[in-house]
Amino acid sequence: MTIPNATDTTDEIYKNAQKLFTESWKGEPLRLIGVALTNLTDESFEQLSLFEDNEKKERYRKLDATMDEIRKKFGNDKITRASIMNSSTGIAKKARAQMKNEDDKESRTVE
Repeated sequence: MTIPNATDTTDEIYKNAQKLFTESWKGEPLRLIGVALTNLTDESFEQLSLFEDNEKKERYRKLDATMDEIRKKFGNDKITRASIMNSSTGIAKKARAQMKNEDDKESRTVE
């Protein structure tokens, strides 16, 4: 799928990935789902749309930047979106297990 306008917001990428999944999945069990991005650009300009909420898009950019900074400073598992915390897909279980393992490692090094 190629989206019409360049984006750098996690929310927009997620919504497009979710749309692709919904269109493609036939109800069979899945082992792994992946998302890949191509044709990336580092251009600093963007074509604005009259039909998009640009203020909302800017808030999402700031949220993504803040989350990236927290992850750089404290690690990937220290912040996550609330939308996946109580997910029935097992993501929350995996994240909790990963955090518990890291906490256990930290407590062992302190002893």
